[in-house]
Amino acid sequence: MVVLDTDKQGFELVFDKPYKASAMKCLFSSDEVNVKDVHEFVLSEGHSISRTSIILFLQKMEKNGWLSSYPRSGKGGMHNVYSSDMNAEEFWKFIYDVVSKSIIAASDMEDLS
Repeated sequence: MVVLDTDKQGFELVFDKPYKASAMKCLFSSDEVNVKDVHEFVLSEGHSISRTSIILFLQKMEKNGWLSSYPRSGKGGMHNVYSSDMNAEEFWKFIYDVVSKSIIAASDMEDLS
């Protein structure tokens, strides 16, 4: 799920698709969002992506423990409302830990300091 592209900045540094980086910006800018909110935000940032791709991304993020959701009744039936389980600072600390541990494991070193 986490990809490190050192040619990029912000959330694009760690997500393989620009729309995913935009979706994360949306999630961190609100307490709760639904798929429509995220989709509209991603489109407003110039990405052409289907709602289904947004749904699949949010579901995967929830499955990996990065998001929480609960169902809410709305126009057209039930909809999931998503919220991040961490703030942006905690997210970047998590990414730092994941990348550091991966580098240490790949190098067969106990510590990189």
